[in-house]
Amino acid sequence: MSQRIEGIFLRATKLNHLSTIVELYTQKFGRASFIFSRSGKKNTSFLFQPFHIIEFSATYNNEKKINRGSKPELAFSIIDIISDVRKTGYALLLTEILNKVIHKE
Repeated sequence: MSQRIEGIFLRATKLNHLSTIVELYTQKFGRASFIFSRSGKKNTSFLFQPFHIIEFSATYNNEKKINRGSKPELAFSIIDIISDVRKTGYALLLTEILNKVIHKE
């Protein structure tokens, strides 16, 4: 059963020119990895940036290391962060700290 999941971006790895593996910290599932396919029409790579809170659809299975996610979108507007260089630097720092501190169980 597909459900809407909201998570904060931690890290992204480009798998190939069509797929990206994204690690997110979610309130319900903790740190989890999801694979997103990129469509040809819509460029979603700008979503996977430091300190972005992403909302997407997924069928989550605890036994899988990587789950498939679809229809990613920003949970709220982040124009205040990306328009200021200082805030972007803080976002990078905080995302890197969260990435190092939060481990999978």
